[in-house]
Amino acid sequence: MAHRCGKWVKLSGTDPVPGDVVSIGRSVGQSGEDKNVPADMLLLAGSAIVNEAILTGESTPQWKVSIMGRGSDERLSARRDKAHALYWGTKILQHTPDKTYHIKIPDGGCLAVVL
Repeated sequence: MAHRCGKWVKLSGTDPVPGDVVSIGRSVGQSGEDKNVPADMLLLAGSAIVNEAILTGESTPQWKVSIMGRGSDERLSARRDKAHALYWGTKILQHTPDKTYHIKIPDGGCLAVVL
């Protein structure tokens, strides 16, 4: 789901565009397998445990957290901020939404912005 024009709209996996604010979480396809993250994203609210084996070959899932704890004047760094990034093709194994965030997310996902 994406937050566009002040309301939430459903998107297919190919619809997110850079700058979209989206709800992302563990999702399962019709065949019961986990779906992939549809684009590179920066986690704004919530946390997730992600399987990045497709990128790194590492079998240990990675914990991703919101970037909101950082100062707003700091520039993003791909190396330093990888704990806040969700990457295209990876799989979310578990997610925890931030229920205190000012934007209410109707499907219980985490809030992210598409990069």
